[in-house]
Amino acid sequence: MRPSQSINIVADGQRIDTIEYRRVSTQGQAAEDKSSPADQGAANAAIAARLGRKIGLTFADLGVSGATADRVEFQRMIAYCEEHKQPKNAPGYVLALNDSRFGRFGPDECAYWRHRLKMAGWIVQFAEGDDIQQPTAKAIVRSINSAQSEEYRRNLSANSRRGKRGTAEKGFWVTKAPFGYRRAVVSPPERARVLENGVPKADDEHIKLTIGPDSEADIIRRMFAEYDSGQESITTITRRLQSKGTRLRWSRSFVHRVLSNPAYAGDIVGGRVRHDYYADDYTPKRDQNEWYVTRDAHPPMVPRELFDRVQRRLAQRQVQTTAPDNAYALSGLVTCSGCGEPYVGGGGGRNRRDPSKRRRFYKDRGGNEPKKCVGKIGTISRHILEDAVVSVIANEVERPEVQAVIAEELDRLIEAEENGLRSGLNDAVAEKRKLEKKQSNLVDALADGTLTRDQAAPALSRISADLAAVSERERSIATVHVPNRLRTERERILAAARRFAENVRDTSGIALRELIAPWIQSAAFDKTARALSVTVRTVPITPALLLYASPGRDSP
Repeated sequence: MRPSQSINIVADGQRIDTIEYRRVSTQGQAAEDKSSPADQGAANAAIAARLGRKIGLTFADLGVSGATADRVEFQRMIAYCEEHKQPKNAPGYVLALNDSRFGRFGPDECAYWRHRLKMAGWIVQFAEGDDIQQPTAKAIVRSINSAQSEEYRRNLSANSRRGKRGTAEKGFWVTKAPFGYRRAVVSPPERARVLENGVPKADDEHIKLTIGPDSEADIIRRMFAEYDSGQESITTITRRLQSKGTRLRWSRSFVHRVLSNPAYAGDIVGGRVRHDYYADDYTPKRDQNEWYVTRDAHPPMVPRELFDRVQRRLAQRQVQTTAPDNAYALSGLVTCSGCGEPYVGGGGGRNRRDPSKRRRFYKDRGGNEPKKCVGKIGTISRHILEDAVVSVIANEVERPEVQAVIAEELDRLIEAEENGLRSGLNDAVAEKRKLEKKQSNLVDALADGTLTRDQAAPALSRISADLAAVSERERSIATVHVPNRLRTERERILAAARRFAENVRDTSGIALRELIAPWIQSAAFDKTARALSVTVRTVPITPALLLYASPGRDSP
């Protein structure tokens, strides 16, 4: 059966005066007593026979929660009844197994939907607990049943939250893996394996996150590094990803969610969103003191220091809402030497030499209202400023002695990363040996009768879980190819430096910005002296170098 469906079992043209509604919250409930669609149908057919009726139409929501009335087939049923009103002297019947199948909402809303159907000439009749004939008593019992059904839903939701919290506090993951990660079964250890997206786990298995394919992990790492550099906005990052043609449909909101997701720093954070829409104090997001956090629950995809810097930038709302204009590659990269405010792209009237084009220039934002800079607003033609910056960078980085320094600095970075990986792998191996030794000692104690199986079981279980986690860490370190990627980046940077002027000759806008921004350490324009001062970095801060530089190491 499909999740939602309508089944017409009455010949065309015959009047339908009895319909039924079935609902289960999950597909798995099809095997449970008194809640499967087939059992509900049998109960509804029995009450239809007692009423002397024949069910003419079935509406079924399969795998849909009854917490709200926003269910496809439930609403179709309401619409059908209101479109096919029945006469008061010959009302129609809407049959359901019980109050909870009709919906797990409160007495007031349940009464609303029954009244709405009654106004259309349809009477709701439940197969269970609805055989009271006295109207007042029947209304009271129905109200009690609705309240109990709603309370059951609330308790179920609370138990689910407690279960998720307890699972998260042990470092286990309970939802689908974020982009770049995969789910790995870590318990029972004998069934350890990595699950691809969409592959379910067994009920008794516990999941942790593990870093997925390099192609996806590289995308995430570059996103964080680019945003942290201050030279890219969420919009420019989104546009670059959209141009790559990946399987995902990238959007600004999705990029923002990725940059905000603590899972990429290795943490599990839950309890942030309230799902009980009927709570008296409902707010979409809970207070931070209601969240639960498990740090270092799985391998981080980005260093914590990088993640924290990105969160600070997001919190301070230092985000460009639009991408730099294609005509203004230096917007925000050059500042005013007087007030320190950035020069941003501007535009003016028609070019006198070519009326079909507009004048393009950069202007000092400190000259706007309220003014932060004395004197007239500073302006400089776009092509003059961009040509001057490109000339300064090219004259510096194309020098052979500077390229030798660049190569030396990058070699140091590669060596530091190799040493860090080697040290991390050695630590993991040493920790694994200690755990294996403890495990062997416990097994020996079991063999000679020093410990009973019940006494040793908890310790053996903990050691098995720790061994699975260490083995995962060892595997993650062993499969990292950071030095190889840095060597590739080293060659790319040196090639770009050797032919810098040639590479930027026919570029503009965002493409030009990507080429020149990593080399600029500082740039200031003196509007009074009409002089430009540029400090060029010895090694450019590219996303790859930001990503793989060891924590605590000074930026190149």
